[in-house]
Amino acid sequence: MCDEKAGRCKCDPQYAGEQCQVSDPLAGLEQVVKNLPAAPRQDHETLKMEIMWGVLGIDRQKSSSIAPLGDGIKQGNPVWDETFDITDPIAQISILTTCQFAKQGLLQDGFAEDCFMEDIANYARQSGIGFPVPKDRFLSLAMQVSPPKALRLGYAQDGRKILWARIYIKSKIPPNLASFELYEHFRHFETFVETRNRLSPSTCNKAWQTTNKWLPMMTEVAAVHGIVRSVAIAVTFALACVMLFIHSFRVAVFCTLIVASIVTCTFGILAAAGWSLGTVEAICITMLVGLSVDYAVHICDSFVNNGLSEEGHLMASRADRITAALGHVGTPVLHSACTTILASLVLCFCQIQLLVKVGIVIAVNASIGIVMTIVFLPALLALVGPENLEGSMTMSAQVGRILAAIGIVGLVLIILEVAMPGND
Repeated sequence: MCDEKAGRCKCDPQYAGEQCQVSDPLAGLEQVVKNLPAAPRQDHETLKMEIMWGVLGIDRQKSSSIAPLGDGIKQGNPVWDETFDITDPIAQISILTTCQFAKQGLLQDGFAEDCFMEDIANYARQSGIGFPVPKDRFLSLAMQVSPPKALRLGYAQDGRKILWARIYIKSKIPPNLASFELYEHFRHFETFVETRNRLSPSTCNKAWQTTNKWLPMMTEVAAVHGIVRSVAIAVTFALACVMLFIHSFRVAVFCTLIVASIVTCTFGILAAAGWSLGTVEAICITMLVGLSVDYAVHICDSFVNNGLSEEGHLMASRADRITAALGHVGTPVLHSACTTILASLVLCFCQIQLLVKVGIVIAVNASIGIVMTIVFLPALLALVGPENLEGSMTMSAQVGRILAAIGIVGLVLIILEVAMPGND
């Protein structure tokens, strides 16, 4: 541009040089960047849900290379719901009502984002057909509104039937929630879909909801529940066995407390070291109960059977009992722990990471176990351990312990079933 009064010219921003002959590709770039829209915030990303009709499951015994639902089924053949008939006017109203309820907030965690039935209803009203669409006209109208490539309706290969349908739901759930938090949202969606199924006609009352986060979430929840179940059952059976063979309920309880403390401390240390719950850790948890009970049960058994008084009665003092027990099996137990620790440390030099982790877990467990067994367990028995064990050797006492063991095992199993029922 030129200033006639000043008698000189000024180049436009994209040019340079005395005669404005040089193009500058970077000129004005800063202003362009400033005018660009801001990048979307990551916390706005939420899970995208789906509610589906027409599919009951997948037959994994028959493999198929096609994906009949577009992106959902990669392997196996779908099991179709033979009762599904979306051309039924009542079914049309029911599916449309599901979308409307979702938008009105009855679906606690989201709202309908893409509902094919709303589009069909609007098109039918604009075309003068009305809604619900008559059965003989629904298929052709659906083809116009939602063709196969839209992946909202699934048509048979001959084009004469709609096999499946789905709506998309934009949830409010952040994708990075912990599994147990996701599980609560899963239950909300399940309740909504189950309620809608109860109120729907038989032609569309087998809907189900899904998203790609449910599978890993359910896997982790089931793994944690399984670990808790296995540890509780293993500790309970350890208590029952120790009580039956040591002939003292009180000593058996102390032994079980030490075992539980060893397992808890072991995984507390591993968690503090940054370990996460994986397959190896899950396997090791149940294995540690058996490894941890070994040292403690030797001390407890020796405490009961090596506490004879000078007259030969089982009425020696606690101090005499624990002194005799440590003198009898304390050194062998210590040597056993040392050899276990040294042997497991050899696994740490393996190339296979599975063996490395197992070696570390066993070494940490044995180290904690021997400290608990020769320090805390003797102190516990010396303070509150039993002194008179003659009554516990009778037949009636043995029968009582058997019944108590059966009752404890049964009670724990009932509590686990009530508190952590199997995942559907």
